[in-house]
Amino acid sequence: MGVFYSKVYTKPLFGYGQDSSNFIDGSQVDIGSKYTGDMNFIPSHPHNFLIEILLETGIFGTLFFILLIYIINVRIWKLHQSLKFRLHLIFLNSFFWSSSFVNFSFWLGWWQASYFLLLSLIASKAYINKIKK
Repeated sequence: MGVFYSKVYTKPLFGYGQDSSNFIDGSQVDIGSKYTGDMNFIPSHPHNFLIEILLETGIFGTLFFILLIYIINVRIWKLHQSLKFRLHLIFLNSFFWSSSFVNFSFWLGWWQASYFLLLSLIASKAYINKIKK
């Protein structure tokens, strides 16, 4: 976390660029603890999407990203009023974003595609149900 904080303060507004966290100066330095072996500070990515987005796109990119996801989900939320539908939307977002805190780089195409594909299926179902009424 120390490397993350020092690097975010270096370029806080716009970050270092997408998918660049493992190329930032100092990220490939060995941690130097007997418990981590030869592990680097940032091996390939931070393994936390929020840290990754903040480090790579800065405050502006992170805020725009959160706003975009919020707007998309609110629009889908308003399409259908049933509890079942809304639980699907809540479950998808809870699962995806909580696993993004510990798993893959957010910039992996298949990871983003899986989220937006599932989100579009939920939105399509809600839209079809809205048209039928």
